[in-house]
Amino acid sequence: TTSGFTAAPGWPSTARRDVSFCAHAIGGGRPFIVRDASADPRFAQNALVTGDPHIRFYAGAPITTHDGVRLGAVCIIDREPRPDFRDEEARPLVRLARMVARRLEARRHETQGRAVGSFADAAALAILTTDADGVITSWNAAAERLFGHARDCAVGRSMDLIIPERFQAAHHAGLERVRRGGETKLVGKTVEVTARHADGREFPIELSISAWPTPTGVALGAHVQDISAKCAREAALE
Repeated sequence: TTSGFTAAPGWPSTARRDVSFCAHAIGGGRPFIVRDASADPRFAQNALVTGDPHIRFYAGAPITTHDGVRLGAVCIIDREPRPDFRDEEARPLVRLARMVARRLEARRHETQGRAVGSFADAAALAILTTDADGVITSWNAAAERLFGHARDCAVGRSMDLIIPERFQAAHHAGLERVRRGGETKLVGKTVEVTARHADGREFPIELSISAWPTPTGVALGAHVQDISAKCAREAALE
């Protein structure tokens, strides 16, 4: 809870931030422990202590995201004081708060992924993404038509799947630069390269590459289109 309590029936589901125990837990970087609220000058006159729900003990740990944003707190509260409660006994709360933060981050990425996936499948251009190791993480319907590989066959495999063998060494070198914190020369540019279809034939494509950080490393995305007809027209004009 970000500002109140979710505990026994009859306890308030929200509380003003100025009297909330959880506000103190969220504001600090360590577990916040109040062993006897009625003997603590910070809370002895607190309405949540003197009145319902008559809190006497509180221990809370902040829920902090990967980039340091504090979303709330997980806590235990009791109507009885716990004067012998040791600091190390709050460690399970810290672990639980970390688990909650990871799950919230994962859910956020899942939600974003579903939205992006819906857009990608409706797009006419082939759209695919990879991790920093060059492993394909998404593959839209247009990519299936362009390269001849079904989504289930492409996701989880290396980008070498669509790169002619003679160009794979240069591709791997570019990925290694990205893994070491450098930049690929293709990011932010539209370039023409040669791709490989599932049937083995090679054909020219035009692609634009983007890169962005994720909790697990750098991710790469590409918009791709077949330019065979364009190249044929240019050759005819020449």
